[in-house]
Amino acid sequence: MSVTENPTLLRPVARWSGWAANACVGLAALFVIATLWKWALSTPHAIQVDLDLRHVNLSIERRTICVVLGVTPAVVLGLGLMRLRGSFQCFARGELFSYRAIAGLKDFAAASAASVLVGAVVAPLISMVVSWRGGSDVEAAMSIGTGSLTLLLISMVTWIFGHVLGLGAQLAAENDAFV
Repeated sequence: MSVTENPTLLRPVARWSGWAANACVGLAALFVIATLWKWALSTPHAIQVDLDLRHVNLSIERRTICVVLGVTPAVVLGLGLMRLRGSFQCFARGELFSYRAIAGLKDFAAASAASVLVGAVVAPLISMVVSWRGGSDVEAAMSIGTGSLTLLLISMVTWIFGHVLGLGAQLAAENDAFV
């Protein structure tokens, strides 16, 4: 008996996928709001410690630049989470191998990886903005943590999994055409 002939086999997938789709929305909003909060309200000392800088010069203009730059990776990740949400919605409807479900997985993977890469560029830019004191006296801080590397690995696995699902869907369509 196939999975599509036995709907009880899909119920747990549908239930968990529905919850995961809602979690994607919540996490996307949380990441953006928390990042905005961090850059809008961090003290100069907290930024100095966070970026490991000797000096921080934080005017309203510089803080605004930090907020815009700092939220960019979170927005990119949030967009990826919204694409993943579409995949979970497909799974909840029983569309396990639809083009939309597979594309959402791959788009999430690409956005997650892009978020890490954007973050790797943003951190030095922010450190230069807040440490510049005129002339050539500027610091550039860069940090690559295990969280970023883990997200890159998860992105790679998710993209490959999405690609394999797409190949499986193509093979199934070819098999159906033979029958």
